[in-house]
Amino acid sequence: MSDHPLNNISADALRNAADIREQIEALQASLVAILSGDAAPAAPKKKPGRPKGSGNIQAAGASAAIAAPAKKKASKRKGGKRVISPEGLERIRAAQKARWAKAKKGK
Repeated sequence: MSDHPLNNISADALRNAADIREQIEALQASLVAILSGDAAPAAPKKKPGRPKGSGNIQAAGASAAIAAPAKKKASKRKGGKRVISPEGLERIRAAQKARWAKAKKGK
């Protein structure tokens, strides 16, 4: 029973196949209407449903769901939380003070 070809098809592929089958049936009905002499054959109706390409992940949480494992892996690779040394912090403060002094002098 596992050799059946439908066992190896994804849900999206089955959904697409069902949509194509409905289109074929609608087109066949239109062809029959044209060949039988009906003046105005009915146009095939579109089935309302989910937009193409919409997956199981909600759009709002998709980026967070994708980014979370990457962030976790990166933090693990970096060795956890990074800490600035007191000397490095002092260099940053001094550089910022110099930038502010230069900006005030320029006004």
